[in-house]
Amino acid sequence: MRSEHTPAFLLHGTDALTTYRRLNAARLDLIDAWENISTSTDL
Repeated sequence: MRSEHTPAFLLHGTDALTTYRRLNAARLDLIDAWENISTSTDL
């Protein structure tokens, strides 16, 4: 496949995609859990 917008990295296979999505979901949960603290530093 040729594309003008090549990704920075390419996941190969179903296992890689599943694992990456699971890890990103966990990161988003952490971001959501700490959102109030993160945004409390805004001036």
